[in-house]
Amino acid sequence: MESVITKKGQVVVPVALRRKYGITTGARVAWIDTGSVIK
Repeated sequence: MESVITKKGQVVVPVALRRKYGITTGARVAWIDTGSVIK
């Protein structure tokens, strides 16, 4: 899956992932920088 970063620097989490992981408005997510990719 891919997402596009908006002009404001926002990223949309695809609905399938939001449903799978129970991500709702106001939820916090973690960004992991491996040096070559962000997970």
